[in-house]
Formats: sequence, structure tokens, C-alpha cells
Amino acid sequence: MTAVKHGTCGVVSDPHEIANVLGIAGVEFMVNDAKKVPLNFFFGAPSCVPATSFESNGASLNHEQVRKLLEMKEIKYLSEMMNYPGVIYDDPEVIRKLVCAKKM
Repeated sequence: MTAVKHGTCGVVSDPHEIANVLGIAGVEFMVNDAKKVPLNFFFGAPSCVPATSFESNGASLNHEQVRKLLEMKEIKYLSEMMNYPGVIYDDPEVIRKLVCAKKM
């Protein structure tokens, strides 16, 4: 692997895009595939799938699914909360994701 060859020993990865298309199955695929290389991956649980209500991307993750991801030992954090309007205006689903991540 080129990154390892040049001294990279770890990466932080937000699997948002694969989750947009495949949901939890996509994140699990990335986690399992990462085990095949000598590189440390620090994966996050995608927080905004889809990123907006205007997308038709194929998948969505609610707070229960985000919690399930956060329970995996390979998932280290809640990824970027792109839905800042949901935070500002107290969207219940967004807040549940944040509260879950904070507890964990």
C-alpha cells in the first residue's frame, strides 16, 4: 500500500459517502476491508445520512443505527454533523444522535 510505504501509519476516516449509498452495510464493509492492510483506521459513525432532506442517495441512518455503529469497537467518534440547522433548531432526531454520541 502506497500510504504505508511512505510512512503513513494511521488515518481518520468518515465513511459518510459509502453510508449515503449502502447504509450500515457500507460502513461495515469499509471496517472489514480496512483489516486487510497494515494501517490504523479510525472510523467515525456518519451523522448525516442523507446530508439533507433533498437527497435521494439510497440510504439513511437514524439515531438507533448511529448508536449501533458507535457500539462497534472500530468506530471511535461521531463524524461531522453537517446538519447544523438541525442542531440550531433542535431537530429531535439530530439531537438524539448528539446525545447518544456524548453518552458513549
